[in-house]
Formats: sequence, C-alpha cells, structure tokens
Amino acid sequence: MSKFIRLSSLTSLILLTACGSGGGGGDDEDNKPPASYSFTVQSLIKNSCGETSAYADAQVFLQDENWQVISEHPVDNEGLVEINSTNDKINFTILAAYKGDNGIESYQAVSYYQVDTDIKATYYATHADKLDNSTCECITQDVVLSHINSNNIQNAISSAEFESYELVDGVTTTFKQVESCKVKGQEWAEHSFAVYDLEEGFVGFHQDFSATDNGSWQVFDNGSGIAVSFNRKDMNMTTSQIFNQTRHFTKTALAETNETIIFENHKFSGETLYSASADFIFKEESSPFGSVSLKSRETVFSQDYNESLAVKPSEDDENIDYITWAEIEASGAYDYSKVSKHKMAVISYIFDAKNPDTELDMPVLWTSYGPIEGQLPMNTLLPGFEDIVDGDTDIDVTRVNLLRHHSFDNYQEYINYYTNLGHADVSQQMDKTNDTVHQYFVELVK
Repeated sequence: MSKFIRLSSLTSLILLTACGSGGGGGDDEDNKPPASYSFTVQSLIKNSCGETSAYADAQVFLQDENWQVISEHPVDNEGLVEINSTNDKINFTILAAYKGDNGIESYQAVSYYQVDTDIKATYYATHADKLDNSTCECITQDVVLSHINSNNIQNAISSAEFESYELVDGVTTTFKQVESCKVKGQEWAEHSFAVYDLEEGFVGFHQDFSATDNGSWQVFDNGSGIAVSFNRKDMNMTTSQIFNQTRHFTKTALAETNETIIFENHKFSGETLYSASADFIFKEESSPFGSVSLKSRETVFSQDYNESLAVKPSEDDENIDYITWAEIEASGAYDYSKVSKHKMAVISYIFDAKNPDTELDMPVLWTSYGPIEGQLPMNTLLPGFEDIVDGDTDIDVTRVNLLRHHSFDNYQEYINYYTNLGHADVSQQMDKTNDTVHQYFVELVK
C-alpha cells in the first residue's frame, strides 16, 4: 500500500476536520479564544497618620516564567493598573520611585513569582517628598502616668512615639514629647503607656490627645503585668501584643535573664494576640567577601502568652553557605531546598547604581518573592531601566530570608498572602492569627 496520500484526499481530510467531521460545528476546543484573566495592582503611600493615598510614580512589568518582560503597565492617577493575561498565574515586577532616610532619589523594585490573578497586589511606596500630610493632625506633649508605687522602675514603654521618660517619684512617670497623629475629623487612636520593674508592671491607656493648657496629658494606670519565666537564657526575646491594629508593650528581654514582664491584665486582654520572637545567631563575622551573618528566628503569635513565650529558633544551620553563597549562581538560579520545610525565599539586593543624569551614587533596592528554589528576576533587564541596573552593576548588600509559616501548606498560600499584604515583614504584620513563623536570615554587606 502506498505511504503517500493524494493531495485531493488530504485537502478533503483537512476540510472535514475543520468542519468538525460533519458534527454540530463550533464545539472544537481549538477554535475557542484563549481564556482571559484580569489582575489588579494598587500602588499606595502611607502618611504620618496612617492614611493611604494613591502613588502614581510606579509601573508594573508583566513577565513570563523566566522573567522575560511581556508588557509594561504604568499605574494611573489612582495608583491602579489592571492587567489582562491568558494565564491564571503570573510573574510581575513593580518598579517605583523611592526616597528613603538617606535622602537620595532612587528606585525600588519588588518581584513576585506565580501569583494567582484573582489576588489584588498591593505596593506601599516610600518617598519623603511625596507624602501628603495635609489630612493629618499631629500634636506633641508629655504624658504623666500615675501608677502603683514602685521605686525600682526599669523601663517605660508606649505604643506612641516619645523621646524619653523621667521617674518623677515612686508613683509618677513622665513620658517626654509624646507624639500622636490622626486623620482630621476622626478619633485619636488609643495608646498604651506602661512602666515595669523586675517583678511587675503597670499600664494606662489614653485616647483624647487634644492639646491641654498645661502641655501634658494625665493618665492613670488601669492594668498590670507580671514577671513570667521562659527557657531561652541564651537568646534575646522580643515580646509584644497586638490589639486595635496596633502593637503594644514591645520590649526585649536580654539573653542573660530568663524572665520578662507580660501585661496580661488590662481592658483589651480578651482581644489580645501575643507575639514573641527570638534569634539564634550562627555567625556574625568579616570575611574576604565582606561582613556576613547567618541566624534563625522563630516568631509565635498566640492568644495564650505562654505559648508565645515557647519560641525556639532552630540551632541547625542546615549547612547554608554564608561564605561563598553557593546557593545563588551567577546566572540568577538559586536553590535553598535543603532548608527543611521552608517554602518561600525572599531575596533582596541593594545595587550600587549610579544616577544616569548626575553620575551620583543611587542605591537601588530590588526584592524578589519566590519559591525556595528558582530563578531571580534581577538578571533580567527592565525596559527603560537598563542604564541604571544591568548585569555589570555591583551589589553592595545581599539579603536572604527563608520563610516557613506553620499555618500555610504550600507555596501558593505564601505568594498570594505576601502579594496582597504589600511586602511587609513578619514584625510589621498586624493581621495575624495564631501562627508560628520560622525564618533563616543570611546577609552579606560588602
């Protein structure tokens, strides 16, 4: 039998196939248009009173799985951009103008790997010149806290910013230059003011920060704390409480002690989430490559303060290479999969870039959120950004943060959470429920 089909027969076969072999027509999956998914990014900036507004000096790059740029999308005047994709998971990078504490105009980039398109991405910009504080009302005065007698006060802490404190006598402590801010027309946030000695503590709350004639606010204690023991004598431990979307009673118990003060008796005790974190430091030293460090950290969020105090960072360094950084290749491929049960790698570079117009130093921060093993986006040139960061740009600082949330089961939960949250680290997260978070931190500063 001939192996060749006559041209007329082949043509008939093609036509027959295109028509669905004589069937109903239009049901062929190959003829359907590709699915379309809509993805939204919101760029915001937060002012001194915590109010957010649109930040329009940002753009979004849609990228493929290898970080090659597919399309570029500037945000609009509302800081919003909607991107259509034929994939239900996408890679993208947000690039925004940045101005931090050093006062240098620069850029920040944040990249996310394989985000579900039904997740709304949030970016919080940092730029001192573009803050709009016109809606804020701020005031600075002293707070005078009257409390139960104690002649051995060790420290004073507050959820509000203040310059210093002064022990007036055994029953009075003054918090100097307390600053409180609110959105005009809204209520003041309620802040805590606490003092403690080695055995107990006393706390008062204040909400109305309107100016007074004598330049101070009077606060009386209506809560207390007690000394609680823990078993981590070899590590510093930082504790705090989260309620009313604010962190309260943040304090650090040093390694040489095994006790801390927990404010367990106050009017918000029933709605408090206790947080405690401790570090185990493997290495902090200089090397031929620069200053290097490696540490693990565990943070526990719990409604039971005893559970939060049971933090136990790993004392196994998992053979992480902090000297030659063998886990990160020159090509941008990285592999930290040997680190047990950690699912996400947050890797940041601070590039030693130059302003192309002035040739002045312009450090650029670029952070990538990805799986524990993958490819970094920093090796990919971004259109319009090639003159600032390219393959020859030196890296001054490299930071690696390997994450394990006990409440997450897979990488998709990590990336969706952090994309929506807006690149906030664990210490800043206010939306936590009961959870344990374990991290490994590796840093190289040249």
